[in-house]
Amino acid sequence: MGKTHFGAVYGNIGNVQKPDLERRRVSKVGLVVSPNLVLKMYAMLKVSPEDYTGRAEEARGVLEKEIAAGNIEPLSGMGFAIFSEDALNVARWDKEQPLAVVNRVYGYDGNFTPLDIRKAGSFCIYELVVVAHERSAWERFLKSHRGREDKKDYLNSWFEGEIK
Repeated sequence: MGKTHFGAVYGNIGNVQKPDLERRRVSKVGLVVSPNLVLKMYAMLKVSPEDYTGRAEEARGVLEKEIAAGNIEPLSGMGFAIFSEDALNVARWDKEQPLAVVNRVYGYDGNFTPLDIRKAGSFCIYELVVVAHERSAWERFLKSHRGREDKKDYLNSWFEGEIK
């Protein structure tokens, strides 16, 4: 493929504006437990002195309320949620397609509001690090006997650290 062809075909694609690529720190918030669904809740925040503790608890409350209202279906009964400065992303493992993540996204602008995933997107590049960890942990669970101890192992497997 010559340079002329490359320019004609690829010259106008992939020309995106440079996004804000500040480092993020991922930490465990804890389990959000309901009778039919347990979510592993993460905080994924910019490395800054700002304290998001209150908002993380607000996000937990939103999850509990949305689960109780039936807006977040349990599917397989396990999944994870990622809270960031401006969003709450909820992923549940599907019961029929066990390797597929089904997620729901809430934006934050003073309140948590459901977003259309077709417009908001599934996961940002930082969340994909957590998704990769969760995918591996879920795969280990699926390859296990899927008993009580295996469920505990999945629910006790967390990603924590800095994403650069």
